[in-house]
Amino acid sequence: MALSYPGPHAFLLVIEEGQVIQDEVEKQVKWLVKTIDRSINNNLTLVLPSSHNPKVIDMPKLKICTANDLDKHLADLKSPVKYSYDRYSEDIVEHRSKTLRGKRKALDDSSRKNHKLADRGLEDGASRSNNHTEIYGGSPRNSSNTLDIVLLGQTGSGKSASGNTILGTKCFASCASASPVTRDCQVTESHMCGRQVRVIDTPDFFDEAIDLSVRNEQIEKCRQLCQSGSCVYLLAIQVGRFTDGERDILHKLQNVFGYDIIEKMIVLFTRGEDLKDSIEEFLTAAEFHLKDMVQHCAGTYHVFRNKDHNEQQVKELMEKIRCISGP
Repeated sequence: MALSYPGPHAFLLVIEEGQVIQDEVEKQVKWLVKTIDRSINNNLTLVLPSSHNPKVIDMPKLKICTANDLDKHLADLKSPVKYSYDRYSEDIVEHRSKTLRGKRKALDDSSRKNHKLADRGLEDGASRSNNHTEIYGGSPRNSSNTLDIVLLGQTGSGKSASGNTILGTKCFASCASASPVTRDCQVTESHMCGRQVRVIDTPDFFDEAIDLSVRNEQIEKCRQLCQSGSCVYLLAIQVGRFTDGERDILHKLQNVFGYDIIEKMIVLFTRGEDLKDSIEEFLTAAEFHLKDMVQHCAGTYHVFRNKDHNEQQVKELMEKIRCISGP
């Protein structure tokens, strides 16, 4: 699966002569769905021997053709299968990551050519507007030039503090607490690096202490906020605190926002001031699940020292965001 990224676009179940039996074909399809994923049904074609009528197999939800008609059926396949690659071996995931990094580099090259971002960026404090508009429970604005930066992560991971660091002022409530401080999606808008930016702070979508209906409502609100403009997701992980709940958070987020979310995601390590060594040394010594998370995001990560008001760290983050989001 990963070796065919960004596909696969088609699964062909070729039935041999003498094996065109309804029960047997159904067993093979069920096995494929169980082994791979239910989503393959949209891209699965049963290929029967040329001597058979496709109607001999009664499976209306699947595409069925003979070997002679295969070309026509393949021409209709446009969308690849959306699949989570988290069950694959390290070398296959690395192959996928290299492919994704290549896509990002191509996007970056195109962005540099078509949109020269003023490196006035955050120099001399000129890149941030002093006007911040807070939109609690906000609504999407129809501006194709707006960049949405969505902060995701568990309670206490430093989402709100990171939003404040990006904006250069305290817009989101942030304090050390065992219970959630952010309980609904909050939006603050600012002008940065030559474009309009909306920073979206979110609650912990997977906190079981919060009622499921409330969580689903906030997830839907977050989706709506990201409907206009380009969008980048920052997955906040606190340095030195990688919990059991965070081990599968990437998979949960993919289930909620779609597989493609990782193509626009940066792992944001917060409380970087707690690092005893470099971030590279920290990741080398990190447990497998954390390394795997970073690798799934094409190795794209950033470190925030939230108590440090040095704007260079924000400038560097915005450059990484630009590489992913484009002009």
